[in-house]
Amino acid sequence: MPKPNTPEELKLLSGAPGLTSNVEAPETEADGKEPEDPIERLRKRVFKPIQEKIYRPLNGLVDRLGYPASLALFLVVVGGGWLGVRFWSNPEDAKKMLTVARYYLDARELTPPRDANTAEAVRDLINQLKNDISPANRDRPNGSFGAWTQAQMVVGLQGQGITDSIEMSKWFESQAGHCGCWHQFTNDPPHAAVTGWVLLAFSRLGVPPAAQDVEFVLESQHKPGWWGMFPGTDDPGNASTYATALSIWSLEGLLRGNLISPDRKEAVTRAVAKGRAWLLDNAVSARPGRWKDYPNGVYGQESIGISGLTLHVLHKTPGPEPSASDSYWMANLPKELPMPKDEVSSAQIVITNQIGAFVDPTHHFLLPWLVIGTADAYPKGKLSQRAQAAKLFHQIPERREAIARDLKDMPWLAAETAIALRYLRGEDVI
Repeated sequence: MPKPNTPEELKLLSGAPGLTSNVEAPETEADGKEPEDPIERLRKRVFKPIQEKIYRPLNGLVDRLGYPASLALFLVVVGGGWLGVRFWSNPEDAKKMLTVARYYLDARELTPPRDANTAEAVRDLINQLKNDISPANRDRPNGSFGAWTQAQMVVGLQGQGITDSIEMSKWFESQAGHCGCWHQFTNDPPHAAVTGWVLLAFSRLGVPPAAQDVEFVLESQHKPGWWGMFPGTDDPGNASTYATALSIWSLEGLLRGNLISPDRKEAVTRAVAKGRAWLLDNAVSARPGRWKDYPNGVYGQESIGISGLTLHVLHKTPGPEPSASDSYWMANLPKELPMPKDEVSSAQIVITNQIGAFVDPTHHFLLPWLVIGTADAYPKGKLSQRAQAAKLFHQIPERREAIARDLKDMPWLAAETAIALRYLRGEDVI
């Protein structure tokens, strides 16, 4: 049996040519260092360029920024990261948050946002009204295209090249009663709202009405400054916010258009001032941006429709700005935009000179006058309130189909809505 090699002999043999050892030596790099962990090596290869090209410039920027700017940058980075995580985990919530952010961005300006898509709803309404104002519709037996509706369509279609001012004004005068006033229907008493809208149409047509038309309005004003919807007694229960607002608005429009005879301008100016004071004094108690249709009536109904009209008239007539009313209005906006046909009806019983007790059937629509009142009060709102208003305005394009569908056979409401949307877009229609 061969004698085993000693350790020294094995060592000598391992270094001999052609001989190898069965013992593996540990692997080393060329410089004799231990090999680097491949994961660590990959991390360095990926992140080192980021450190060189992003981290260092950012660190330099942070060093140059003051504390407020550094804090703002920190909040932006943290907020952006949080929003990214939120968007990844719940896209719907993130979308809502971005929408709210849009409202606040809009609210930085003191003019209402003008959503370009609102123009499509305006175009739908204008196209409808171009057909509705056809003279052929004026003779419909139900009276739905009478002087009231025609006047509203004239105001709504300004600048469209549709209305012949001379023909239209002559037609209006042909419909006036012997009193120099207008009626809703043939057998009804003289109607202050119809008369107001017709005179407003005259002011937009640039044509002076007959002298007796203006005299009728002046003579119908009661001593405290209000008008009734129909000529009636001095009972305060007959005092109509709607009739008063439209009367002074139309008179002021004629004054501004220089359509009042010189000898009556002073009387008209006094009537407007007195009616304006009455409106300011008869807002709902402790709610300066809200009015009832009949402040002293048994069935007085408070509504955004009446209130928006009154607020607009206060903005359009001479006198101190209705700042308290604007502030209250903006602080109490609805959460959602009303539907196109939402309304409040008066149903107030008034005592007329002509036929005694009579029920006022007027419908006060919400959507048009919410838009108009909010556009007027918008600059007086706080940032959060203007953001809420922006939310309402941006809902208008979402209502486009409903507006076109619901108002198809309601030219009076289509006209009011067209007026409101055009006014919101900055057009000088009212």
